[in-house]
Amino acid sequence: MVDSPIEDNHDNDATPARISRPSSVADHEGSLRQSVNVALVTESSSNIDEIDILISSEEEAIEVVGFASWLMAEEKAKQSLSALNTAIHLFRRVIDHRLPTHPLYSDALHNLQCALVTRTTHTGELSDLAESMRLQLEPHSGTNDIQHEDNTPSGQLEEDDDDVKAMERVANILLSEFNRSISFVVCDTVIFLLNQALPHLASLHDTRLTACSTLAEGLYARHHHHARSVTSDLDAAICALDDALKICKNEDQERELVMKVTELLFQRFLIAGNASDMEAIIPYLMKLIAQEKNAPDDMFRCAVQFQELFEDTGNINHLDTSVQFYRKGMRQLLEGSDDLTRWITNLASALLTRFKHSGQESDLEEAISLYRTGLKLQPSHHPLRPLTLNYLACALIAEFEHGVPNNILDEVITLYREVLGLLPLLDPFRTLIQISLANALCLRFSGENGQQSDIDEAVRIFRQVLELQPEKSSSLENVASTLWLRFQKGRQQSDLDEAVTLLKQALDLRPWPDSERFSSLNNLSCVLQALELTPSPHPGRCASLTNLATFLSTRYTQGGQQTDQDEAVSLVRETLELQPVPHPERFKSLDTLASMLTYRFERQCGQRADLDEAISLQRQALELQPSTHPDRVNLLSNLAVALSDRFKEDCVLSDLDEAISTYRHVLELQTSSHPFPHSILRNLAKALLTGFASRKQKSELDEAIYIYREVLELRPLPDPN
Repeated sequence: MVDSPIEDNHDNDATPARISRPSSVADHEGSLRQSVNVALVTESSSNIDEIDILISSEEEAIEVVGFASWLMAEEKAKQSLSALNTAIHLFRRVIDHRLPTHPLYSDALHNLQCALVTRTTHTGELSDLAESMRLQLEPHSGTNDIQHEDNTPSGQLEEDDDDVKAMERVANILLSEFNRSISFVVCDTVIFLLNQALPHLASLHDTRLTACSTLAEGLYARHHHHARSVTSDLDAAICALDDALKICKNEDQERELVMKVTELLFQRFLIAGNASDMEAIIPYLMKLIAQEKNAPDDMFRCAVQFQELFEDTGNINHLDTSVQFYRKGMRQLLEGSDDLTRWITNLASALLTRFKHSGQESDLEEAISLYRTGLKLQPSHHPLRPLTLNYLACALIAEFEHGVPNNILDEVITLYREVLGLLPLLDPFRTLIQISLANALCLRFSGENGQQSDIDEAVRIFRQVLELQPEKSSSLENVASTLWLRFQKGRQQSDLDEAVTLLKQALDLRPWPDSERFSSLNNLSCVLQALELTPSPHPGRCASLTNLATFLSTRYTQGGQQTDQDEAVSLVRETLELQPVPHPERFKSLDTLASMLTYRFERQCGQRADLDEAISLQRQALELQPSTHPDRVNLLSNLAVALSDRFKEDCVLSDLDEAISTYRHVLELQTSSHPFPHSILRNLAKALLTGFASRKQKSELDEAIYIYREVLELRPLPDPN
């Protein structure tokens, strides 16, 4: 047996021993071991450069590869995983004892990720790599939801700052010592020998696979001796593993190689932060899917990681990968496995998410089918049943929005009622389900066969939520929008009045710029939106201002006070301040304000400034609105009405001529399917009669008569008009 390399420490500047060229193949191994021993004694890799080995055949190259592989294995065998495990444990404790804003937290988190990847390279456990990726995706969650052995929630343990710093220092030392426990000289030796041998090995030779794999190990080990930011050895190691994969034909070996290249890509991502490395991981993980020996738990972790990665990046390829992991893992589950319901629910959620982004109906149909299957496996006392019921209801809502008949809402409402029946009264999830149920009731009420009982129940539910969340603007707006919906059919003035009051309260809770930066619910669509942080000024404020202005203006037209219309005008002006050019919604607000000013002019009989401003606003709106916009007809019609009104005030014929010209333009744009073409014709006829009265041109009278005949044809008896 050959002696192991000597490990005594000496100065780096010791004179290297020269190694003579071996006279035969049989002398290679002894000479190489001697040179390595000398290099280790001197702690200098310069000895390696002076090895003058002669490789003249494939047989000699195979012998050199065998020695290099043995040398690498000997060094790896001396590494202590217990030290690495201790480092990981200490990094976790630092994270547990410090908030994400603490400077120690981010360093410990990064080092924990690196340590987990390092452990994966030695154990082959996918769970460590999966955890490291999860920590990357959720950098501020850390491990703060872990329970310690004493059942004390992490994040609540108290440690002195000095103690925590000491823990991190010890962890860093242990990790560094582990990473550098393979001698730099050995790394250089292995890399040198294999680079000498590889040109003499056939491209598909089995030994070439060993050489490439071992070369990657040597490069990865040497990488830890460089500055953290230097990735040249990592780059070369990844290339070597790719070469090995091209040769590999054994499934077990292929899985090991795929794991290694995935680990190194993620390690490089942690160092350089290049998103391309995360993208490059996907095809390697897809190779893992093709292997039949993956444990379902590993598959589940990978599926979850890529589902979360999609939420972070929006890259649909990540979601596709997640779906494939779920499918593969489910095929490996034993029949009757307790985990099957968890797999089914997660796969269904991934498919539903993919449908919402890609619109593939087959994904939605499969998601609904899977949720139904999951419910059959979940008795009433099953802890996941409320969630699955909710997910199925969400999927059915998506199907309804995709054009499925209205009766699907009946099942949605039934599902939400069942969830509420299963949840304890104090469960925080109840509020979300109550809101979802109320929204579904609003949707059913808005359908062809909507029942008054649906909207009444929705109002009651939203009032209950408001009692629990009185200071939340979204709760106020939910009640307001539901009252507005009920008012549109029932015309109860009290509903409109209360809606206005509630919206005012909601606006008070969202000053501009909104200091809390909460987004609100869209109070007219009745679709729940997630609350999220947004930059100021608050983007939802424009919608709230416009909605409140609409309510006030409607109440004014229903016989309300002049102050309602004045306040509505002020609110739309504020909206315009929040929508500078080129805001895509500005032209709508300009048109709304112009219409309100025109109506106020007509009701007050003579505030000329309102009329002039209305015309100016309409012109601005037309300049901003795309010429092909479907609402352009309405804008032009409103401008023509305002011009006609102004002509009546000061009899300037240019206003009348422009009004007539604008009405003609409207008729050119108007399609035969327009619901009210007679109103435009009637207004044009009126303008022509006004022109005849001023100019006495018979052609205008003749055209007006002709148009009125057209209007009569469009409104046959028994039309009351």
